[in-house]
Amino acid sequence: MNTKYLLTLIFLFGISSFTFGQYTAIPGIVFEQELIDKGIDTEGTFDGQILTTDINTLTTLDISSASNIQGTGIVNLTGIAGFALLEELYCDDNKLITANFDLSSNVALTDLDCSDNLLTTLDLTANTLLEDLDCSSNSLTGLTLDAGNSALTTIVCSSNSFVTLDLSALTTLTSLNASSCTSMTSLNCSGNDIATLSVSGNSALETLNCSDNLITTANLTLPTPNAVLTTLNCSDNALVTLDVSGFTGIVTLDVSDNSLTSLDCNGNLISTLTLATGNTGLLTLD
Repeated sequence: MNTKYLLTLIFLFGISSFTFGQYTAIPGIVFEQELIDKGIDTEGTFDGQILTTDINTLTTLDISSASNIQGTGIVNLTGIAGFALLEELYCDDNKLITANFDLSSNVALTDLDCSDNLLTTLDLTANTLLEDLDCSSNSLTGLTLDAGNSALTTIVCSSNSFVTLDLSALTTLTSLNASSCTSMTSLNCSGNDIATLSVSGNSALETLNCSDNLITTANLTLPTPNAVLTTLNCSDNALVTLDVSGFTGIVTLDVSDNSLTSLDCNGNLISTLTLATGNTGLLTLD
């Protein structure tokens, strides 16, 4: 056979295979079975792969609670990068681990629920369109977000293993639930638009900086009073009353630039109290 003709055939066959038969590898057994069961995998063949054309235009994927269907949760989410236009991903209540959970290619993602898994770290800096995040009930010690996550408004990261959590690079958060993180010693969520903050159950919390937000008295939930919390900065918010009398270990308290009418810090060891500007209606100070 003419060599030039043979090369032409090989070239044309390659184009045909690329155009009509390009696959994305799905090595996770339960993940692939879910795609078959939901009719997303049009071939319906359990072979560790899926036609890329089956997934590259999907905008929503719900594979939550696979453990209730298959008897074992999804561990490996390799192949999720092929969902190029994915905006909403619900993969909660599985057994996902950090090594097989990379969403850096899913740049269109706006909503992510990966709660109730086995994740230890989570980096979402590539997901700059993300608006709502629920990563609660994992084993997270690290959550990486930066100023590029400028669309993010809601984070639920309760029941994790954080020691420190710094979200001060964000500026658009309106709601943060970081409760029941019993290992957390430091939280910085300053400089956002947070109206609702919960750190209840965080019995090891030593330092809390939630300054420069929109938090009201009714929407601030602190841990059960203890002697562990030493530094509290809730300046520049919308607090009207604040009772920290049970937090006997507080030595530094900044409540400036609020609208306080009552502040109870009776029984504290406070050595630095900042009232400064604002709080012009303060009637009671204990």
